[in-house]
Amino acid sequence: MALGQGDGLSHPLKDTLRIAVVAVVFAVISAGGLIIPACQSQKLRIRGELWRWLSSYTSGLVCVACILNGTAGILWMREEGPSVAIILPEIILTYLIVLTFLVSTTVIFQPTLFTQLKSKTAQRTMGYAAPGAVLVVVLMGSLLIKNIHHRHGEGCTKFLDVTTLVLSTAAVSALPLLAIFLCYHTTQGRRKDHHEMCRMDKEARSFEMSQAGTKDTTPS
Repeated sequence: MALGQGDGLSHPLKDTLRIAVVAVVFAVISAGGLIIPACQSQKLRIRGELWRWLSSYTSGLVCVACILNGTAGILWMREEGPSVAIILPEIILTYLIVLTFLVSTTVIFQPTLFTQLKSKTAQRTMGYAAPGAVLVVVLMGSLLIKNIHHRHGEGCTKFLDVTTLVLSTAAVSALPLLAIFLCYHTTQGRRKDHHEMCRMDKEARSFEMSQAGTKDTTPS
């Protein structure tokens, strides 16, 4: 993957490009952590401690993505000048950073606080903080990457390759999610085995009781 003009980019814009790419990758991985549980049936949905870790990690990761995206926007404006297209998302990102940080810490330390919220507006705000942040980060990050690409895309110099950065960032950020889902499937498998053994035990007991009843009613 080649983005932006490598030799034609100033160092601040190179940093802006790398930071924006990392932010978008974090946001995409966070989106995966949000979408997969939502696609599960109510019966198989992740609950308990695994849900707490999953929610905290996805919210924390998208919070970091917002911080990185905001930093990339500031670097861009320092180099290219203020722009309404960047300033407005920066304000929204600041608000989302606070929200996603609160959600992440609340899920870990006070998970019952969500159920105690009486205001539906507050519940929806906290619930949609991470998905909304993912959307804003992807849109703003894509805008920054596109602007850098068009701003320095002409000429004969080589492009800045960010393939290694994308792959390494995706691998590192996805590892905790994979660990959580692996623990979930392992736990589900144990629960199924336990339920199956209980069912077979109940059937065996029912059969023994029926056999005993048959013997008792048999004339001597």
